[in-house]
Amino acid sequence: GHWIINKIKEFQPDKDFQTENNIPENRDLVALLPGSRENEIKWIFPTMLNSAEDIRKTHPNVFFLISCARPNLKELLQNAIRKAGIKNFDQNYRLIDESMYDIVNLSKVVLVTSGTAAFEAALMEKPILVLYRLNYISFFLARIAMKIPFINLANIIAQRRIVQEFIQYQMTPERIVPWAEKYLDDQNAYQKTVNDLKEVKASLGEGDLGTKAAKEILCLLNL
Repeated sequence: GHWIINKIKEFQPDKDFQTENNIPENRDLVALLPGSRENEIKWIFPTMLNSAEDIRKTHPNVFFLISCARPNLKELLQNAIRKAGIKNFDQNYRLIDESMYDIVNLSKVVLVTSGTAAFEAALMEKPILVLYRLNYISFFLARIAMKIPFINLANIIAQRRIVQEFIQYQMTPERIVPWAEKYLDDQNAYQKTVNDLKEVKASLGEGDLGTKAAKEILCLLNL
């Protein structure tokens, strides 16, 4: 079992979410999940926005849903949006407070900062594009310590690349956009990733992980 699987099972989509947030029904929806930390937004969100604008050049029907993980991050997100100089923002984007699960549920593709949200979106069986960037000293130290080639848990569990990761110098619109376009255009590629994510989810098993662990401990202690 895994606590995120239980959390997703308990999730009930808000049937009024799309209407209340004025999200169009006749457009392809792509989620942007910039993260819940200020540094993540400063380092990663601008690249997400640049990628989104490049996607719009070839896919003008795409509409982007931006998740604001915490209320105190909204001003930081709005500042990044202003700096990006996006024209007709309200016609093509929606900045939404919290509600990450509803955003991911509606979206076809998810651009997401590496972390818990990335694994949650993967377990919701959505093709995700994982972005992450550290300062170079932290990245250098992390590379020394890391013994595995991936950072997203879906890939780590599968022991192969299922979702695409764009780390450090690879985190550019030139690398990200083609994959987003592939998922938007190629139904076979899209479905293959969805099926692979279903396998990862199934491999985790079901049930209350805490209860199972407690029972195993009691058995070990002969209690």
